[in-house]
Amino acid sequence: MRLVSSRTRKQRLAIGAVAVLGLGGLSVIQALPASAAAGCSVTYTVTNSWNTGFQGNIVIRNVGDAWTSWNLTFSFANGQRVTQGWSGRFTQSGTGVTVANESWNGAVPNGGTVNPGFTGSHTGTNNNPTAFSVNGVACTGTTNPTTGGPTGNPTTRPRRRPPPLPRRRRRRTRRPRRPERASTTRTRVVGAT
Repeated sequence: MRLVSSRTRKQRLAIGAVAVLGLGGLSVIQALPASAAAGCSVTYTVTNSWNTGFQGNIVIRNVGDAWTSWNLTFSFANGQRVTQGWSGRFTQSGTGVTVANESWNGAVPNGGTVNPGFTGSHTGTNNNPTAFSVNGVACTGTTNPTTGGPTGNPTTRPRRRPPPLPRRRRRRTRRPRRPERASTTRTRVVGAT
């Protein structure tokens, strides 16, 4: 029978405890659902207009987590119709308009923009739409956290600023002294014979 020293036994217990705690911590992390902040802002402008037609330009800015695809929805108020679009796939049902990304412009990072445009027609006034949504989230220019993620108040209040770094004292260097000049005294002898 082989005896295991107490030191080896302690090391094995410590390694086993770390492994159990590590796996337990991983399972807790995996149990939490991922939370993403969704947010967007939209700028809609009419860049050109004529009798019963107009050209619209839309700038969609992602102010939240990155998108792998996007789907913009908005509604016209006065019976406007989209006749042709670019940089997005436009569909319209009644007053509601949906613009889906193209295969080449679906990925939009935080701070990135996409710029679909279109031509349209109208029979009355051509008021701009005022409410836009991307991927089901209202575009307000701020982020809206999605469901999931940790809830409750943090146990410690986050610091607003990091503490200041200690100041380094500047060492004064002494200037070398100027060498003293030898004084020369001139003596004038008067009346010497």
